[in-house]
Amino acid sequence: MGQDWAPGATVARLHGMQEVAGSNPAESTSYCVFGWFWMKKEINYKALVNSAIKALGDAYGVEKGGRIYASAVLSTTGKIYTAGAYWSYTASLTLHGEQAALAHAAAHGDGDILAIVSVCDDKPRDGVFAHPCGICKQLIWENSLRSGISVKVVMANSSGKYIVKEIKDLVPYPWPTSKK
Repeated sequence: MGQDWAPGATVARLHGMQEVAGSNPAESTSYCVFGWFWMKKEINYKALVNSAIKALGDAYGVEKGGRIYASAVLSTTGKIYTAGAYWSYTASLTLHGEQAALAHAAAHGDGDILAIVSVCDDKPRDGVFAHPCGICKQLIWENSLRSGISVKVVMANSSGKYIVKEIKDLVPYPWPTSKK
């Protein structure tokens, strides 16, 4: 299940209730989505990145010495859903961290995403960040298209450094270009 937030509250991972640095991942301003009144989220990217880094430990089936990838998504309800990659011996069946985190949120009926983090366990180097692959970018684009929300893509390294781009900047020639 995702993590709830409340103003002034500390975000906690539900796996063992470990605290994540920072307070609530969202602050206020307003906008309307699907007829409901939501609070526009000023995102605490550091807390979201820390959630994704912790999810590196949740990756499944990684071969010894293989790279580990994980992700965290922040939904419009303020919940954070994390996932590590689920590796398959048949590489094409591997579920990427971003795919797993998006599916995790959707499985809880919370598929409208404000931000998603990509992170890898590579040795951190300045200016080098994990980023979603083409398949994951396509899924993020489709999520953005369905919800009408310009999803923020957070590309991070395991030391907690990150950069943020909007999905439209990472997918300059998207398909489909609009909802059917």
